[in-house]
Amino acid sequence: MGNPQQQRYVNGQAAGLSRLAFRPTGVFGTLLLLFPFVGGAQTVGVTMYPLPASGTGPGSITVGPDGALWFTEVPVNTGGNAKIGRITTGEAVSEYPLVARSAQSIVTGPDGALWFVEQNAAYNLVIGRMTTAGATSDYTYSGSPSAITTGPDGALWFVGLNIGDEQNPVGRITADGAITILSYAQNSTGIVAGPDGALWFTEYNKIGRLTTAGVLTEYPVPTNRAYNGGIAAGPDGALWFTESQANQIGRITTSGVVTEYPIPTAASGPGGITTGPDGALWFTEGNQIGRVTTAGVITEYPIPVSAGGSQGLAGIATGPDGALWFTAYSGNSIGRAVLNVEPAVVAGTPSSGSGVTQTFTLQFSHPSGYQNLGVVNALIGSSLDARNACYLAYVPSSSTLYLVDDAGDAGGPFAGQVALGNAGTIRNSQCAVNLASAAGNGTTLTLVLNIAFQPGFGGNKIAFLAARDLGAGSSGWQPAGVWQVPSAAPAAITVTGVTPAQGSGPAGTGQQFQLTLTDTKGTSDFGIANLLINGNFVDGRKACYLAYVAANNTLSLVDDAGDAGGPYAGSMVLNGQSGPIENGQCQVTAVGTSVTYSANTIALTLNITFKAGFAGNRVVYAAGRDIAGGNNTGWQPVGTWTVQ
Repeated sequence: MGNPQQQRYVNGQAAGLSRLAFRPTGVFGTLLLLFPFVGGAQTVGVTMYPLPASGTGPGSITVGPDGALWFTEVPVNTGGNAKIGRITTGEAVSEYPLVARSAQSIVTGPDGALWFVEQNAAYNLVIGRMTTAGATSDYTYSGSPSAITTGPDGALWFVGLNIGDEQNPVGRITADGAITILSYAQNSTGIVAGPDGALWFTEYNKIGRLTTAGVLTEYPVPTNRAYNGGIAAGPDGALWFTESQANQIGRITTSGVVTEYPIPTAASGPGGITTGPDGALWFTEGNQIGRVTTAGVITEYPIPVSAGGSQGLAGIATGPDGALWFTAYSGNSIGRAVLNVEPAVVAGTPSSGSGVTQTFTLQFSHPSGYQNLGVVNALIGSSLDARNACYLAYVPSSSTLYLVDDAGDAGGPFAGQVALGNAGTIRNSQCAVNLASAAGNGTTLTLVLNIAFQPGFGGNKIAFLAARDLGAGSSGWQPAGVWQVPSAAPAAITVTGVTPAQGSGPAGTGQQFQLTLTDTKGTSDFGIANLLINGNFVDGRKACYLAYVAANNTLSLVDDAGDAGGPYAGSMVLNGQSGPIENGQCQVTAVGTSVTYSANTIALTLNITFKAGFAGNRVVYAAGRDIAGGNNTGWQPVGTWTVQ
C-alpha cells in the first residue's frame, strides 16, 4: 500500500508507550502520564474578591444593565450606612454610599436603573433607585418592603416582611415611582416573575401567586415552619425556592404542586437561589454553594474559608460571562464560580517553522484565573513519548521550570530546573532551554522559552502542550505545532512539509493540503508518498490515511480498520475525473486534488473534507520512500489541524 513500515498500527509507536512506567505523583502530578487523556474531572472553580472597605457585608446580587454585577452592602456591627456595590467581570469594584442604614434585595429595572429595598435614616423601609452613574432616588409608602423584582408588565413588584404582621403589602411600582398595593401576604422575603405571567413569592410557610390584576392564590408548603426564602424561575417551567429553617430546596409547579428536597449538610441555612448556566438551580448555604438538578439531585461545593472563619453566603446570580456570582456576607467578599472548569491550551507560537534555535511563546488559560493553573507542560518530540524528548514543565506557584532527563520519567531525576529571573540554562541531550519570562494576566499564563536544539535531535518534531489546574482538571495533551530541526546529513528522500502546517476548519467543508517531498535522485525515483491525519499517535485505525503511488498515478484511501495492506475505502487516478473516495473520517474529491513534479520535488495537493465524527485536534503525519524501497523517510509530523 505504501505504508513505510507495512503494518496495521503504522509504526507501532503508540504501542511502545505502554512500556512507560511514569510515576502518577510528584512535581508534575497525573498530567504527565503519557497516554491519550480525554478531559478531566468536572469541577467548579471558585475565586473570591474581597471588597475594598471593611464594615459591611454584601447581600443581594443581580446582573446590571451595563453587564456588571450589582449588589447591596449592609453595615456589620458598625452603625454606619449601607452601600450599593458594583463589580465587573474583569474584577473591578466600585462602591456607592447610601444615606440608608441598610439595603437588601436588588434588581435591574425596565428603565435601565437598579432598584432595591433599603431602610432609611428614619428606620423606614423604602424602595430605592440608582442609575449606573450612581444617582439615587427614594420612594416611600406605608409598608415594609423586603424584596423586589421586575414584573412581566414593565413595572417593578415588591413584597414585605414584618415579623408578626400578616398584613405585609404586595405591590407594584412604576419606573416613575407610582406605587399601587394589590394584596397582602405574611412575612415574604423573595419574589420573582413566573413562567405563567404571574408574580410568585415566598411566605413564612406558603408560596404565593399574584396575577398582575391582583388575584392572590397561596399554596401551603408541606413542612411546617419551613421559613421560605429565595425564589427563582427554573428551566423546567416550575418555581424553585429555599427553605432556610427546614433545610430543604422546594419546587412548586404553576398548578401548585410542591416537592421538597433535603439538603445533605445539616442546618446549612439555604438563602439565595438562581437558575445556572448549566440548566440546574444553584443556591447559597453557609460556606457552600449548592446545585440541584431539575430531578432533585443535590451536590454541594465548599467555598474557601480561613481557619475558624465563615463566609456566610447570601445572594447568587448567573453573570453575563456564564459564571455564577455570589455574595459572602460574613467574608465581605464577592465570589465567582465557573462551572465544569477545565484548564486549556491557548496557543504555541510559532506554530510551525524550522531552525536550530527559536524563541517559543506558549499560552495556557484557566476560566477562574491563571492562578488556578497547577502545572503547564511542553513536550517537543517525534511523538507523544517523553523518552529522548525536549520535555518541560513550569510550576506557577514556585515560578520554576523543570526539564525532564533523557529517560523521560516525570518523577525525576530531572536534567535541570531554573527559577524565573535566573538567566541559567537547563539542558538534556535534545535541547538547551532558558526561561525568558512567565507572566499571568486575567485567565491567561504566557510562558516564553528560548530553546536551542542539540545536533542529534534533527528531524520533524511535534510540539505538544498540556495544562493541569490545582484540582483534577486537565486539558490533556494537545498538538500545538510542528518544528523541523535541521539534520546534519539530509537523506536522499525527505519530507519537505505540508501547507498549511497549522490551522482549523469546520467539518463538512473542503480544505486543500499540499504535501511536498524531495528526492536527490530526481522525480523518477519517487515511489510512494503517504499522508496520515489522526490524533497524537501514528495510528492508521479510524484515520484519514492516504497513499499516492507514483508509478500508476493513483491515490488510495485506507479504510477505517487502518490496515495498510487493504482493503481500501477507494482509489482514484489523479488529474482525471474520478469520483470521491471516503471512509468514516474524511472524503477526498477529485476536483482540487492533483500532483505536480518539478526538479527533484513532488507536490501532492489533496482536497479533503473531514467528517463531524472526526472533530478535535489532529496531527498531520507524512512519509515517503523511493521506487526501490531503499530510502524511506519514516513517519514525520508535519502539521496540526483542528476539525471543528
